[in-house]
Amino acid sequence: MAIQRAIDEATRVGGGTVHLPAGTYAVSRAAPSAFAILLRSGVFLEGTGRSSVVKLQAGSGGHLINVTREANCGIRGMVLDGNRLEQPSLGHGFRSGGVDGLQLEDLLIVNAFHYGIGLEGGDNRGVVIRRVEIADCGGDGIDIKNKSNDNSIVTISDVSVRRWGLRTDSQTQAGIDCRGPVRLSGIRVSNPVADDAVGVRMRQGEIGDVNGLGAHNARLENFDVQMGNGRTQVGVDVVARSVVAANGTVSGGFRGLAVHASGFRANGVRVSGCSGSGILLNAHGSGLNADDAVLSNCTVTNCADDGIDVETNNVQILDCTSTGSGRYGLSVRETASGTVVIRGNFSRNRAGSFFNRGRNSRFAVSAP
Repeated sequence: MAIQRAIDEATRVGGGTVHLPAGTYAVSRAAPSAFAILLRSGVFLEGTGRSSVVKLQAGSGGHLINVTREANCGIRGMVLDGNRLEQPSLGHGFRSGGVDGLQLEDLLIVNAFHYGIGLEGGDNRGVVIRRVEIADCGGDGIDIKNKSNDNSIVTISDVSVRRWGLRTDSQTQAGIDCRGPVRLSGIRVSNPVADDAVGVRMRQGEIGDVNGLGAHNARLENFDVQMGNGRTQVGVDVVARSVVAANGTVSGGFRGLAVHASGFRANGVRVSGCSGSGILLNAHGSGLNADDAVLSNCTVTNCADDGIDVETNNVQILDCTSTGSGRYGLSVRETASGTVVIRGNFSRNRAGSFFNRGRNSRFAVSAP
């Protein structure tokens, strides 16, 4: 295949850029490989924008582009089309099997059989993903699994994901699914397909770190997550420690923001229009408790259940607004202890401003 030969030749001479002029390039997986194109160290594949299209041929299967244990490489300025409806087997638009120094920039990734971008199969260090649009993929828009180095920060900026999780027979899919530390900014997620879809998910490390060490200390800022009418859809789901969410909006779905791990911080987050509670600080037990969370300058409006639901310990709620809820503006459950509420507006909720059965709660704000 011409593209692969050009990549291999660039590698042979020490690296360089392989240019793809405008046009559609049909590529196919060559058995027994699991991919159509293999990116190599020191090589950048670069198109002319959306007029350069790399498309997986019907019946090929596998990943469109793969990179495994390479360094300092990337893809810029093109469309990657996985041709999902014409494929017989699992594959991603782009897959990394562990890379040190990867740039994915100015891309449109569409019609992947499973993930739009799958960063998995080992450490992914020095990864930068920016100005990328992902649409119509079968699984997650972006899936991140860093397996052995929890200091490997992945940076994702100016990225949009829409219409993901088209494989509704599969497990819960996320617009962006993080099992490894990540910095997300300028994120837009919209139009999920499955009833149980998640917009952005920060996962804990799983048993034996099989699927990553967890998104502890990750940061999400300047985001807009628009969910649909799914029965259990969650806009932002946090199951990792010490995550920060700042300056973003979540609308629709069952729950806007669900937190299940300690040390969470939210500032300037706006949640609206959920069919359940807007923000849940959850108490699962077994180490999954949203203890020591801080919500500051957050707003919840027009959710069908409680605006803010607190089940955990030592939560601080500072200068927040929770109005228009179907039940209470703020509920503090029996499992909670040490909740502190300072200032804010919890008026105009159907059942009232506060429901408080927590221990040692302190409200430095009065109900209207």
